[in-house]
Amino acid sequence: MTNPTHLQVEHLTEPFGIDARQPRLSWWLPAGAQAQLAYQIRAGDWDSGRIESDQSVLVHYHGPALAAGQRVRWQVRVWTDLGESDWSAAGWWEMGLLEPADWAARWIEPVETAPPEAGQRPGYLLRHGFSLAKPVVRARAYATAHGVYELFLNGQRIGDAELTPGFTSYRSHLLVQAYDITDFLEPSANAVGAVLTDGWFRGRTGFGRWPDGYGNRVGLLAQLVIDHDDGTRTIIGTGPDWRFSTADIVAADLMDGTVRSWTYEKRCRAGRQLPGMTANGPKPLKSLGISAT
Repeated sequence: MTNPTHLQVEHLTEPFGIDARQPRLSWWLPAGAQAQLAYQIRAGDWDSGRIESDQSVLVHYHGPALAAGQRVRWQVRVWTDLGESDWSAAGWWEMGLLEPADWAARWIEPVETAPPEAGQRPGYLLRHGFSLAKPVVRARAYATAHGVYELFLNGQRIGDAELTPGFTSYRSHLLVQAYDITDFLEPSANAVGAVLTDGWFRGRTGFGRWPDGYGNRVGLLAQLVIDHDDGTRTIIGTGPDWRFSTADIVAADLMDGTVRSWTYEKRCRAGRQLPGMTANGPKPLKSLGISAT
């Protein structure tokens, strides 16, 4: 008899940055098995013991409370009509930031004396330079926005999702993306940046192309959590020491489309990449001093 396969957590294989406090675990029965009689899960410090059940889909984790950023390895074995299986190969999941206190970052906004006309609002380049003096063993980035954003680290795009953080009811719910940035960091000088545009937050939406559905100012909330080989941690968050400039995106709207100026493209690329941004006159951001509540 073989072991269970296709381990999933919250419908995902080895998910990253999840916020479910009691994640739901699923697996496939060993090849040839027709019915499950019982299962046993080992996840971190938790051992379920043998549970008499035919359930193999969305079984809740009932172990100790999970901490922000914690990675949990887990395995399962089952008893079926074929007998007792071997333990599955180990899977894992990793928690995201779970509480407002886990965020050191603060919301920031590009300064606009008055919002430009809807449909003609530019993209903004927000960025921050920092240095690391110690080797890095693990690093994560967490980001969300009032608007849509693309995240960059040392000139490289982080992640491949488009229109992040995605459509949501911004007044009550914000989606946060988590990224593994370990291999993007340099041993000394680094630059983190984001391109920020209106998206659904203040762009035109609906058949009437109504603007400013959730607000009239775009904003970014981002945090880098960097673990070093000596057990210490560096946290880099959005705040008053970040700077902004207009990006090569002259206008961006989900309805009206995007206008890009290739004249500024090289300067904007440099601004995303270099620790000392010179692209198009860096300016102080408006730091709202509002935490991720």
